[in-house]
Amino acid sequence: MKAIFLSCLCFCIIGIDTYIYAQDVSQLAKTNPLQISGSLRLSSNFYQATGDRDLLAPFNYSIGANVNLTAYNVSFPVSFYYTDGNSQFSRAFNIAGASPYYKWIKLHLGDRSMRFSPYVMSRRNFFGVGLELTPGDFNISYLRGKLRNLYARQDTLSSATIVLPEFDRRINGAKLAYQAGVFGIDINAIKVKDDLSSLPDNYKELTSVIPQENIVGSIGIRATLFKRLVIQANGASSILTQDLSSQTIPDMTGILRAFSGVIEPNISTRISFAKDASINYRFKRFGIGASWKQIDPFYRSLAAAYFQNDITNITGNVNFALLKNRWTFKTRLGFQEDNVKNDRAYTNRRLIGSVVTSIIPNKKLFATIQYSNFQRENMSGIVELNDTLRYVSYSGNLLANVRYRLEKENVDYTFQIGGFSQTIRDESPLFTIDQDITNYSANAQIRVGLKRSKLTIAPGINYGIFEFPDFIQTRYGGQINVNKPLLNGVLTSSFTSRFDFNDVDEFRDGYTWKNRASLNITLKERHRIRVSASFLERDVVTQSSFQEYRLLANYVFRII
Repeated sequence: MKAIFLSCLCFCIIGIDTYIYAQDVSQLAKTNPLQISGSLRLSSNFYQATGDRDLLAPFNYSIGANVNLTAYNVSFPVSFYYTDGNSQFSRAFNIAGASPYYKWIKLHLGDRSMRFSPYVMSRRNFFGVGLELTPGDFNISYLRGKLRNLYARQDTLSSATIVLPEFDRRINGAKLAYQAGVFGIDINAIKVKDDLSSLPDNYKELTSVIPQENIVGSIGIRATLFKRLVIQANGASSILTQDLSSQTIPDMTGILRAFSGVIEPNISTRISFAKDASINYRFKRFGIGASWKQIDPFYRSLAAAYFQNDITNITGNVNFALLKNRWTFKTRLGFQEDNVKNDRAYTNRRLIGSVVTSIIPNKKLFATIQYSNFQRENMSGIVELNDTLRYVSYSGNLLANVRYRLEKENVDYTFQIGGFSQTIRDESPLFTIDQDITNYSANAQIRVGLKRSKLTIAPGINYGIFEFPDFIQTRYGGQINVNKPLLNGVLTSSFTSRFDFNDVDEFRDGYTWKNRASLNITLKERHRIRVSASFLERDVVTQSSFQEYRLLANYVFRII
């Protein structure tokens, strides 16, 4: 086992990201002895800007490769990436892993992920050893290794990645599941603990990362009755010590005393629960159901990405398809309230729901409407806010889109109109606004495709509003996209230009002009060259104006 981990560490040191995906070794003798495929990439980037817009190095280059070696049906995909590292946003990372299997026995080595209850472990990789046994209707799993502390990384696109010193975060987990036809049960448990000895005794002077410990367990059941009625329920409990260095509890009682041999409780330790249940009845083209969900305040698992907690949701859902599936409709409607423990001075209540409906009366017309005000339980995404890319989370959105296509003998016309609204929260660590931001936007576009010349021209107009806590930013303008293949598809060229006026409240705050041209060259399916150039001009009254120039060249060689 030590030799395996030393090999993985060697790959990390030389900068090779290696994944050895799950392979069935029982088929080794039936396959070709050796196969090689993959690609080699060479890239360079030139950057220049005026004003205070210097975000990247003037010149940057990188070399990368993805090579897949297959020997007797065992795959060894190898990735290599190197950059000169002059970009303040670049940060290399190395991972290595393998998941070989034989029949119902699978072994996980290195950087891997395993499927557990979302209340226990979700969207997280671990570095270590895992074992999955799936004989018949059973699934028996175990893992042991290390996790990375997400709070030790503070990513901002304005100030690059800040990596704080962190403790070794060790994880142990196990799962026992049974699923046979109409009935299934799933039991999960994990323990995560930061190793205090992995940092010096004066760690509080070096980092703001606090050592923690966590035990999470869950049980889930699912049953299908009368072939159409589906009932399921899940329950989980989390014991979280938020600071291992806090004062110990002199006299423990209840649950904490029962777990004192497994976890080290102190005054920062708290117990919380999460539970849900649902019932759904399915007809041929119609479904109806109801669900209930409650998550205690401060519920958290150190092996999960994110939880919206202190909520109770009660919803009903309906879905159907009519007119030979030309009209589909799916909705969920209910209410949500917080203050689960009744320990706050007030309780917030609101209606929650989601609707997704689309209609396709014929091949020419397509229309859809989507709405949801559910808080999404996932990691933040990236959007452009006020001329900067920011990390945000989403709490509600409305989307409407209508597309109509008209085909003539030599010309195709596509008309499209769309509207969009979204409520988001800025999650950038160094620039947190800590209030909701609402974005409204609308666009209209016509796409004209000339069949003989294969030339596509698509002009359009755009309008958008960002409602910040202290001001309202409005952008409106137009754009045009042009695409044209050349030399029987060997060359593909494209050009995009967009111009927008910028208003802050009722004040004209300049304009933004974006241009991008690109050329793709494909030679004998093995060689691909892409060259793109872009120009951005931002005229600003309230801040510094700037111009930005970029040139990117990329070459890819495919190994077949």
